[in-house]
Amino acid sequence: MNRKSKIYILLLVWTAAVVQFFINKGIDREEKMIEAIALYDVTEYESEISAYGFYGNGYISEGTREQMLIRLAEKLGVTSDYEITAEHSLDGDVVSFRKKGLEGDTLLQLVTMKEETNGSFNYENYLSMEIRLHQKVDLSYAVRREVEELYLSLGIEPTMNLYVGGVKPGGISDEEMKRQTAEFFDLMKADFVCEEQFDNVYTIYGYSSDLDDFVYQNDEKVNVNIAFVYDESNDRTQIHMAVPFVDRSY
Repeated sequence: MNRKSKIYILLLVWTAAVVQFFINKGIDREEKMIEAIALYDVTEYESEISAYGFYGNGYISEGTREQMLIRLAEKLGVTSDYEITAEHSLDGDVVSFRKKGLEGDTLLQLVTMKEETNGSFNYENYLSMEIRLHQKVDLSYAVRREVEELYLSLGIEPTMNLYVGGVKPGGISDEEMKRQTAEFFDLMKADFVCEEQFDNVYTIYGYSSDLDDFVYQNDEKVNVNIAFVYDESNDRTQIHMAVPFVDRSY
């Protein structure tokens, strides 16, 4: 083997190692987020994995969409006690697959957007998944990987969100919230970007270059989010953490 060939092979190996290194860093951050909730001594754990992506153009009949969702659910291990509904509007249709269980809830949706142009219709299809786990926080990352692999097997590059939350009795002081936020951001290797505080809600956004997905908050990239919500009527604090953001109402 000549010197040029050896250098080329070394470059390929080095490039593959660098790519895997950054992939592992991203994986490590998300796994650490799941572990982080244990630091705050909370109860009523819950996690949620959500994803969506463009599923192509063209008309798909309602019956076909139902069968597609059933087959996708089977790949996730959901095979019984589910319901399928359909909603129709002038702008499009949504076919939904729902399964509620003791350990978790599953929602799969095929959304079809419809637009009329010069007397004919154009269709855009989107696949959405939302899996909520009750107490089984330790399974969150495995489920996230499974969902991502399912999307990729369909030729879809998904946009994903991973959420973990819990409840802590009583209130939390401002100093404690800031301390827990600093610990969480340090764990995620994220830099502070901005914060918002109103009524009983304190939410903080950060950014980690190790994570691919991000959203914009106040025109800045963010992909690490923690929020504290004090429930005065029940005297307890809800702690929400997510990558890239908490996509639920407080």
